[in-house]
Amino acid sequence: MNLSGKKILITGATGGIGSAVAQKLAASGAQIVITGRNSSRLQSIFINLEGKGHTWIAADLSDISCIKEVIAQAANGDGLWGLVHCAGGGSITPLTALSANVLAQHMQINFYAFIELVRQMTKRKNLDPDGGSIVGISSFAATEGERGQTAYAASKAAMDAAVRTLSQELVLKRVRINSIRPGMVQSEATDQYLRDMGKERFDMLVSKQLFGLGKPEYVAELCAFLLSESGRFMTGRSIYLDGGRFL
Repeated sequence: MNLSGKKILITGATGGIGSAVAQKLAASGAQIVITGRNSSRLQSIFINLEGKGHTWIAADLSDISCIKEVIAQAANGDGLWGLVHCAGGGSITPLTALSANVLAQHMQINFYAFIELVRQMTKRKNLDPDGGSIVGISSFAATEGERGQTAYAASKAAMDAAVRTLSQELVLKRVRINSIRPGMVQSEATDQYLRDMGKERFDMLVSKQLFGLGKPEYVAELCAFLLSESGRFMTGRSIYLDGGRFL
């Protein structure tokens, strides 16, 4: 898929999925802007991106107030064609520990930040004149969450609901918006789940996927499709990428 001439912002680029998305889109010809909290890791990913014209911005998107400036820097007068929101995360939290603060922490980065990124990117001054494409990295948990995933599942379900409603508004700006619901994919998030759940339960969850534990590259390839002209007839959809988990 050819993304030449497309400027695309990738959040959470220091994570397993985010870095794989950055590498795939750069290899497809896109001009990449990566963002994350860890400057040294961002620089490490940045210097290994194929092609030229890429940039990086260190930012903590859980601070919603910084997003306006992040988008302005990323657009830099040229306009953004794409956004992939990989930043996010969650924890295994049973009901006994499910405080309002825990719920708010999950919603802050998984949902509130996503909405503000979309809102700022689709302003005329920040958007590519030809329109654009937005991808949110959701999760199978949005509809099939496991025990202890209440906060995480709710935040991802909120993202997917917004994708459906926002698609009806953004079509007026020639912007498509979709989300991807990965199953268990090797990443820092799954490493955290392994620590939280223990190996026995973690292995049981992975065994539900016919093709076993996924790779970040699989998510990156679907992102490239959705951002490219090949995905021009898709919007408002949440796509499972789960290795046959629910067959």
